[in-house]
Amino acid sequence: MEKLLSIKKVSEATLRGKSTIWADLRAGTFPPPDARIGRRAAWLESTIQKWIADRVAETRQASPAARKLPIAARRAGKATPVKAGRP
Repeated sequence: MEKLLSIKKVSEATLRGKSTIWADLRAGTFPPPDARIGRRAAWLESTIQKWIADRVAETRQASPAARKLPIAARRAGKATPVKAGRP
C-alpha cells in the first residue's frame, strides 16, 4: 500500500510553504489531493514524486541563461540572468 502524505509532508518534500502549495493548487499548477480524510487533504507519495520529477525535467530543458534566473523571475517570464558573485 502506498503512503499518503499530509500537507506538512508535501511541504517538506517539495521545499514549498503550505500557503504556496494551496495557492499553486488554486492556480492549477500543483496536483490536487488524492484523498480526503475528514477535512484533511492527502497526496499519494507517487503523485508528489512525479510532480518533483516534472519540475526537475523542466529545469533541465530550460536554456542555460534561464537556469540562472531566480525561480520567481522564471515564473514571471523575465529574461535577465542574475549576476554571479555578491552584490
